[in-house]
Amino acid sequence: MFDPLHLEATIEALVVDDDLESDRGAYVEELRGRVRAAKVTMGRARKALEAGWDPAELRDIYNAAAAEKQVAERALAALPEQQSLSRDQLVTYVDQLGDVGRALDAADPAELSALYEALKLGQTYNYADQSVGVEIDPLADRVAKYRVRGGTPARSRRIPARCR
Repeated sequence: MFDPLHLEATIEALVVDDDLESDRGAYVEELRGRVRAAKVTMGRARKALEAGWDPAELRDIYNAAAAEKQVAERALAALPEQQSLSRDQLVTYVDQLGDVGRALDAADPAELSALYEALKLGQTYNYADQSVGVEIDPLADRVAKYRVRGGTPARSRRIPARCR
């Protein structure tokens, strides 16, 4: 992934993910527009009340606008801070990582096992094509699945980090 052969593709994939920032900006603007629209509706309801309209008729309109404003404000407050990296910053960070593969190859197996366990890294071996799929799943419950002797042939098995 970070080796010289794949570095450019990795950087491009990371830059493409940055397009999500523009989607986030559009969503933030939509939420702000909903807040503004709700404030306008609430202001009109107040003016109508001052002009002598029946409060019972305006109550539902005002309450709906106030609820919409509150929902949009909570959604805005719940958005995490977004930090964008430029392409040059990404290249610099990847260069600082160095050769990750070489570092992992030279690492102490006990330390690697602890790292894999902390990352919730799992490996799935496919015996048919003799390949290993690697995934990081922070929500994984780390259940090990093994083939039972003589039963239905298993296509793959998940090897927990602590068993490697």
